[in-house]
Amino acid sequence: MSYRIVKGRFRLYFTSSNGRRTSSQPDGDSMWFEPDAPSLLEQFERDPSFNRGGCVQLRLEGIDALELHYEGNHQNQGLAAAARDALLQGVGFADVEFVDGSPLKVRQSVPEAVPGYILVSGIDTHGRPISFAYAGTSDRPDGWRGPITVPWMERSLNAGLLEAGLVYPAFYSSLGDDLQAALAAGAARAASGASGLWPLDRTIRRSRIEDVTTLEKLAIWPKLFRRLVSFFGSGHTDVRGFVSWLRDRPRERDDAMRVRSSGEPRTLSDVVRVTPAGFVRMTVAPLDLVVTPR
Repeated sequence: MSYRIVKGRFRLYFTSSNGRRTSSQPDGDSMWFEPDAPSLLEQFERDPSFNRGGCVQLRLEGIDALELHYEGNHQNQGLAAAARDALLQGVGFADVEFVDGSPLKVRQSVPEAVPGYILVSGIDTHGRPISFAYAGTSDRPDGWRGPITVPWMERSLNAGLLEAGLVYPAFYSSLGDDLQAALAAGAARAASGASGLWPLDRTIRRSRIEDVTTLEKLAIWPKLFRRLVSFFGSGHTDVRGFVSWLRDRPRERDDAMRVRSSGEPRTLSDVVRVTPAGFVRMTVAPLDLVVTPR
């Protein structure tokens, strides 16, 4: 897998010519980036989605942060906000002020923008560059394309968040095996040291889930959280029907996967267990799963 360097700056808001400010809602695995050369992002198979300020929303490769705002719902807010704040500090924002009454939307920041670069492997279906993100600059020229080594990847903000235990691993089949292994090792170290979210993680330990309210209190793999939010949002009230619901529309709901340690093919419904009493857990840890987009 080759990556393209795109240089620019990280932003949390922009001001239009009429003085109107448009603000972002960053989280622990996504934020705005303004490229110096937007055309570099237009050379992938899918088109990037730029806002009026010339920024794209990034999707950080290899990690999945607890949700701060997903279809009006959130996960454990303290842990989700800790990942977001660590990402903003890692980029170089010394101070970030959020809108009164909305602790998700940025009012202003110091500095207003921070130089950085991203290593992009592609554009996802929402127009977001799939990226490793870095503060500062690179000796390689803007637009350089080539492979990324494990040491280079390990200097990314993505890897730092995973090593700190603030985000979950989220591996897709497009991510090289060597990078997956290195990121998984970082997640394992964080988990064994009980860092960040791991003391409260309930992904492979069963939790009784009665509704979205109980779900929002938990720290579980965000992909599982998102599927459960959609399940309850579609009118279901009994989590015991969740596995059948996943299998009912496999292309939309039942993510295809393989187990890293064995190579065995699985789907999300294969690795989720729901007991008759309404307890939910996964039988394989996220660091041992690779999602294969259908």
